[in-house]
Amino acid sequence: MKVLRYLDLDDVIFDPDENSSAVWELWMFCLTIALYLKVLGDITAGVDGSNVVSSEIVAVIFEIFFALDFYFHSRLGYYEYGNKIMDIVAIRKRFFRSHHFYCAALGLFPLYVVNWMLGSAHRYEFLSANKLLRLVGAPATFAKLESKHLNRTLQLRLVKLVIVSLILSHLFGCIWLNFKGSQNAWMPSPSLKTADPGRQYSALLFWSFGIMSHSNSGELPTSLEQCFFAVVVLLVGAFLFAFVIGNISDVVELVDADSRDFNTKLSSLRLLLGHFHLPFAIEEQLKYPMIVKVGFLAGMEGSVTRMLVAQFVQALTVKDQYVFRLGEEGSDMFFVFTGIVEVLVPLETLQRRQSNDMKLFSLGSPSRSSFRTVFPTLDPTKLQAKGQLKKVNELTSGSYFGEVSLFTSKPRSAHARSKTSCVLYKLSRRSLELVFERYPEWKRRVLKIVNIQQEQQLLRNLYMEEQLDIAANATKNMLNHINEELDRKLLRANNLGTATTAQYGHETVRCISSEARRLRLLILQGTALCISRYDSLANKFEEEVWVDMLLQCTDAQSAFHIQWLKIIAASTIYMALAIPYRNSFDALGRLGPLPIAERVIELTCEVLFGWDIWVHWNLKDGLESMELYESKQRDAYQKERLWIDILAAIPIDHFLSDFYQSPLLCMNRCLKLFNFPHYMKEINRRSVAYEKNRFWTLWVLFFVLMHWCACAYFSLASVTRASDTVEGETDWDNWAPPRSAMNISWTDPSMDMLMLRFLRGLFFASTAFIKKGKVRA
Repeated sequence: MKVLRYLDLDDVIFDPDENSSAVWELWMFCLTIALYLKVLGDITAGVDGSNVVSSEIVAVIFEIFFALDFYFHSRLGYYEYGNKIMDIVAIRKRFFRSHHFYCAALGLFPLYVVNWMLGSAHRYEFLSANKLLRLVGAPATFAKLESKHLNRTLQLRLVKLVIVSLILSHLFGCIWLNFKGSQNAWMPSPSLKTADPGRQYSALLFWSFGIMSHSNSGELPTSLEQCFFAVVVLLVGAFLFAFVIGNISDVVELVDADSRDFNTKLSSLRLLLGHFHLPFAIEEQLKYPMIVKVGFLAGMEGSVTRMLVAQFVQALTVKDQYVFRLGEEGSDMFFVFTGIVEVLVPLETLQRRQSNDMKLFSLGSPSRSSFRTVFPTLDPTKLQAKGQLKKVNELTSGSYFGEVSLFTSKPRSAHARSKTSCVLYKLSRRSLELVFERYPEWKRRVLKIVNIQQEQQLLRNLYMEEQLDIAANATKNMLNHINEELDRKLLRANNLGTATTAQYGHETVRCISSEARRLRLLILQGTALCISRYDSLANKFEEEVWVDMLLQCTDAQSAFHIQWLKIIAASTIYMALAIPYRNSFDALGRLGPLPIAERVIELTCEVLFGWDIWVHWNLKDGLESMELYESKQRDAYQKERLWIDILAAIPIDHFLSDFYQSPLLCMNRCLKLFNFPHYMKEINRRSVAYEKNRFWTLWVLFFVLMHWCACAYFSLASVTRASDTVEGETDWDNWAPPRSAMNISWTDPSMDMLMLRFLRGLFFASTAFIKKGKVRA
C-alpha cells in the first residue's frame, strides 16, 4: 500500500464501461487460456532441460500480467441494482470478499520457486498446478462479453464452444500422449513420441477430439487404467455434445424465436399493404397501431417515429403489481403491449365525483364524469386499502396511460395496477426531450397540441366550477328571497327562448359550413386520385435503361435492387465453387469450350464484384427502406460488409500475372461468401415463407462447405502422395484416393478421370460431415 501511495496509484479507479477495461479483460482471458495450455503441457510432458530457462522467463511474464490484473480488479467499478459503484472502499470490500480474490491470490502464490532451488535435473512441474485456478474467472469474463455485445451472441457462443472443446481436448490428449504402461495399439506409437512437437500436438488433439465426438473410435484399450481413462473421455464427450447442442439451440431460440414470428407477421402486413391500396389513415393505423391512438404523437414523420420508438424501454409487471399509485410524482407514460392494466380510483373520490355529477345533472349541464379532474390527496391509509378502491377503467393491448406526466409535474390522479402479467413500454420525459432536440419543428407542433388540450381541459374545469358556484348561490337565494327568485325565473325563461332561436341559427350555419368543407374535401380527393392514376400510368409506360440504374443510385428494396442481389448471390456461389475446384481438381488452363466458358463467367463475376461495391455504396434510403431498416444503408454497409467486398474484389491474380500465375491467387474471391446470408435475407425480406428461405440458404452453404472440404482433401492428398494401394487399384476404403486418380495429365485430362477425382473428394467430404468418414489408413 505504501508503494501504491508513493506512486500515486492508491486512489485509482477503473470505469467498467471504458473500452480500455474491456480490452484488458479480454487480453487477460487470452493469457489465462495460454497459461492453461502451457501449465498442463509442462505437468504431463515435463520441460526439456534445454528449455528450462525460456520456460521460466515466460512464466515470470505471465505472473507480472496476473499481478497487474489483481490490482486492476481491486479497483474496478461495478454495477449494483443498476447503479454504477465507483467508491474505492466499496469496491475493495466487495473484491476482497469474492471468490475471484481467493482464486487470484492462490494463483499468485509462488510455489514454482521451489524448482529454482532444486535445479533443472529434479523439477516438480505439478507445483505450477495452482495457476490453473485462474481458469475459474474465465466464465465471468465471457458473461460480461455476452452482456455487452448482445448482437454478437451467436458468434460469442460459438467461440465459447470452441474454447471449451480445445481445453478438454488438450487435457485428455496430453494425458494420452504421456500415458504410462506397456506399449500396445491403444498407446501412441514410438515414432510419435519422438516426432516434432507440432506433429505430437496435432496427433493428441485429433485423438482426444475424435474420441469425445465419436468421429474416431480408436483402438481398444487393454489395461484397467486405459479402460477407465477411455470411459472418462467418452463420458466427458457425451456431456460436451449435450453442452454444444444446448448452447446452439438456446441461441437459436433466443435469436430466432421472436424474430421468426415478427418477420412472419411483418411480411404478411407488407404483402397486404402492397396488394391493396388502402387510405393513408388506415395504413398509418396498421403500421403504428399504438402511436396513432395518442393525439399528440399521431401524424409523425417516419424518421421521428423511428427515433421515438427507439427511446421506448420495456417494463415487465406481474399480477397485482402497481405500475404507479395515486399522488405519486411521475414523468413517464406507458403503452400496454400485452396484458391487462386496471385503473383504480379511491371510493371516496368516486363518491364525491358522482355527487357533483348529480348536482350538475340537476342543472341540465354535461356530466362531470366525462372530464379528467385531479382531486386532493386523500388519507394514505385509505388509499392503500383494496376495499376503498373502485375500478373505473380497464386497459388492454394497444392502450396507453400516464401521458399527462410527460408535460406537467402534477401527481398521478389514479392507481394503475396489473390485472395480469404485463409487458409495458415506457416513454420518459427525458427521452421525449431528446427527440425534441433532434426535431424542433415536431416539438413546436406537439407542444401546440398539448397546450390546446390543456386549455380545453382548463376551460372544462372552469365551466364545471362555475356551474357548481351558480348552483350553490341559486339554492341559497331560493331560501332567502323566494319572490325575487320567481321573477328571475320568468326573466330567464324569456332569455331561454331567444338563446334557443340563436342557437338554432348558429347550428344551421355550422351545418352549411360542414357541407361546404365536405364538398371541398371530395373535390380534393378526386383531384388527388386523378393525379395518382396519371402518375401510375406514366410510370407504367416509362422505360428505364438498366445501364442507367447501374450508374445511378437506386433505392433499397426496389425491383432493380432485388434483381441485382440475385445476380450477386449467384455469382458468389459460382466463384465459391469454381475457384477451389480449379485449385484442387482441374486448373482449366487448356483450350476448349468448357474451360473458355468457365473463364468468361469467372471474369464476368469479377467485374460484378467490383461494381457491387459501387451499387451498395450509393444505395439510397427510399420510403420503403425507411420502413424496413433501422439505420442508413451506407452506414450499415460500411460497418459490416464493405471490407469483405473490397478484399474479394481485389484482382491479385491480374496484378501478379507477369510474375506468377496460379489459381491460388484467386482464393480471395471466396471471401464474398461471408456476405451471402445477407443477400438471401434481403432478397427474401418481403417473403412470408421465412422458414423455407432459411432452409434453402443453410443447404446452399452446407453444400459449399462440403465442396470446400472435398477440394481441401484432394489438395492435401496430392501434396502428400500418401496411398496404400498399388497403381491401378481403386480402393475407396483408404484415406487417400487411388494413385491412378492422381497421376493424370493436367493439360489434357479425361472427363472420366476428372469425374472420378471429384466424386472421390465428395465421397470423403459427405462421409466426414456425418462422422462416418475414413479418418485413418
